[in-house]
Amino acid sequence: MPLITLKSDLLRKVKEMKIFASVYEKKKSADKLVLVLIETAVSSSFHLFLMSLHAENKLNRIIFDECHLIVTAANYRDSMHNLKKLRLIITQFVFLSATLSVSVLQEMNKMLFLLNNVIIRASTVRHNIAYLVKQITLFVLEE
Repeated sequence: MPLITLKSDLLRKVKEMKIFASVYEKKKSADKLVLVLIETAVSSSFHLFLMSLHAENKLNRIIFDECHLIVTAANYRDSMHNLKKLRLIITQFVFLSATLSVSVLQEMNKMLFLLNNVIIRASTVRHNIAYLVKQITLFVLEE
């Protein structure tokens, strides 16, 4: 259920930015941006959809958000191991993560047969996140 909520939330956000987007649900989409869950992305119907976009020169890139999950969720989401099939499509792949460690990156490279990556590490400004630091007095309860 949380994945469906995340997908819906992302779709709402891109539509607010006036980006034509849709969620892939085993049907073709004419939108510029197509959102898909990993479990659907590894299906043969989605692979055929990507192949047809590629043949029509309409596939610009494949973007993985929260790409660290490819490795960290592989123990309980079998679909992560099938993502390598998407690499058969000749296109640009973009992997996004705010928490991608070097060891997870190395494992992801092995899982997806990635070579010669261009890695960009940069800060991001998130207006919807705030931090508050309070100093508290430490006290010990007497027995």
